[in-house]
Amino acid sequence: MRIVTAQEMQKIDRYAIQKIGIPGVVLMENAGRAAFCEIQKREKSLTGKRIGVVCGTGNNGGDGFVIARLLCFAKANVDVWVVGKSLPKKEEALTNLKIIQNMGINPTFIRYEKDLRDPSKKILEWEFVIDALFGTGLARPLSGLYFKCVEMINHSKKKIYSMDIPSGLNADTGTVMEKAVKADLTITFGFQKRGFYLNEGPLLCGEVVTSDISLSEPWADEVKASRLFSTERDEIEKWFRPREAASHKGTYGHVLVLAGSPQKSGASVLTSRAALRAGAGLVTLATPQSAHAIVKSQLTEVMSELLPDDGNGKLKKEAWSKLYELCQGKQALVVGPGLISHPGLRGLLEILFKRIEIPIILDADGLNVFGKELTKIGKSLHKMILTPHPGEMARLVGKTTKQVQENRISIAQEFSLKTGAVVVLKGAYSVIALPNRDTYLNPTGNPGMASAGMGDVLSGIIGAYVAQGLSLERAAIAGAFYHGLAGDHAVYKKGPRGLLASDLIDELPHLSL
Repeated sequence: MRIVTAQEMQKIDRYAIQKIGIPGVVLMENAGRAAFCEIQKREKSLTGKRIGVVCGTGNNGGDGFVIARLLCFAKANVDVWVVGKSLPKKEEALTNLKIIQNMGINPTFIRYEKDLRDPSKKILEWEFVIDALFGTGLARPLSGLYFKCVEMINHSKKKIYSMDIPSGLNADTGTVMEKAVKADLTITFGFQKRGFYLNEGPLLCGEVVTSDISLSEPWADEVKASRLFSTERDEIEKWFRPREAASHKGTYGHVLVLAGSPQKSGASVLTSRAALRAGAGLVTLATPQSAHAIVKSQLTEVMSELLPDDGNGKLKKEAWSKLYELCQGKQALVVGPGLISHPGLRGLLEILFKRIEIPIILDADGLNVFGKELTKIGKSLHKMILTPHPGEMARLVGKTTKQVQENRISIAQEFSLKTGAVVVLKGAYSVIALPNRDTYLNPTGNPGMASAGMGDVLSGIIGAYVAQGLSLERAAIAGAFYHGLAGDHAVYKKGPRGLLASDLIDELPHLSL
């Protein structure tokens, strides 16, 4: 699913109208009808229900006028508010306003705050509210009449359907423009908007449904819109081949996991178990000798190898030669979970990465040991998937965690372009940035996953998918998606408080691939 900015959406609309020849009034009709169908599907019978349609004087308000007409045909009792000091300036919106007036719907024109006094009492009679006040073009903070109107909608405690975007939400950043509607359902038109995934966007949009209004995705490329997408399960499932009757463990790849220490043995266990549960045929854990007894007691199906260390979990530089041997015949290497970061580790990894050819998933202290110097390892990055959380990303790019969180998409994109690596910036709606400039936002996952070890599980899943033959790009996209989906399954059974990373691992075999 394509995701666009407000400006890109405007360009696509203009392309449809000017180049393709679809009249603007047709697009407005399509949007209104699509929204009406979604509402009707959820409300079932509309007959006799009193419904409020709060419209602005722009195109978003025009969509609201179309919906009001269709609600009237469905025998609902419709109250239409037109909020603004003037009549609609756009011809399409004005046309649809005149149509409902000709049908006998008498809108309430609200031009000043004082005009809200009497109409505000009607809200108590409404079954639900349709928010058609502002669309994606809003570029200024709400104040005065509009602020008051949005506040009144929110305080009504009625179900709210927002058209295209909750009024007052910035379509690009997901920030609140002084005040914004908190919708139960957002029915967006044509393409999803960036703000749905960022900052307050997920909280204010509620459920999001994307409605087709006769805009084709190739038109987004025609207007040079950024290649930002939301991951879709139907597409991902095509990447996995069915398991054949004559297959064996070697058919599904062998993952080598370099992880663990006496202090963080759990990370290596989670990563290794996740790789097996995600379908890898074989998994070998290479871990410091001082941690081996601890992790081996927790792993049954995973093979293990001891690496020389200083007795406290710090790997010695000479461990690289054994690791080099272990990499032979493997299809993927996962590096980092639970390792102890120290200068010797960096030297070991630099040598290893230059000598091996297999894909590498670099996580946790595998990233931290390099920090801002990671870019200096050169071409080795081209065979890597990097999986930083926001704090690790901040160390890689020399910014604060706050700066990373405020610019998640652009920072992940820039770092992928700079390094040539696939970048998975973890967090709510993880960003998967590819070196070819395509970027994906992951829609799965939930707040229950904000607990220790979740990133270790993700690394193991991605490693398993690489080992099974997926490209780095597809393994990263699918790994983030199914990691989040496993979390969604687990939270349904366990609840959001106290959800464990191991709970996700147990869900992985149940996912349809």
